[in-house]
Parts: sequence; structure tokens; C-alpha cells
Amino acid sequence: MWAGCTTAGYGRCAIAHQSVPAQRFVWELVIGPIPRGMELGHRNACPHRCVNPDHWALATDQQNAIYSAAHPSPTDSRWRTTQRLCLIDG
Repeated sequence: MWAGCTTAGYGRCAIAHQSVPAQRFVWELVIGPIPRGMELGHRNACPHRCVNPDHWALATDQQNAIYSAAHPSPTDSRWRTTQRLCLIDG
């Protein structure tokens, strides 16, 4: 779980004086480049601060919108359960 700076709930880090999404940085470090036209989408309902690449998947913007709609919100008790799982697993 990202414990540093966040923007809109997503982790941020500075690379070469440029702010980048923490999950993108970790993905590219561990997995490799993100192809043009693709973005990272949650595989599960982990919090936005999760940077575990196993909890993310490459997705189009449309697929990511579908993933987002399927996940519980922070006010839903299912979200709190997945947050705990993310802390344990990630």
C-alpha cells in the first residue's frame, strides 16, 4: 500500500523531478512498459493507493470504466474487506 503523497487517492512519486502515478511506476519497474492506448485498471476493489502489480491489469479506458463500476465504493463494507486483503496480500 502506498504511504506517500497522494492525488485523488492515488499514490504519487517524483521521478526526475516529474510527478508520476505510483502504480504506473511500480508496474513499469516490475512488469514493463504500458502500451499506448492502455491504462492500469484495478483487478479487484483494492484502494487506489495499492501499488501491487498483481492487483492491477492492463485495460482500455472503456474496460477500466467497467471495472470501476463493478467495484464497491469506500462507503461499502465490501470495500473495507478488500482493503484489508490488499494490506495483507500487498
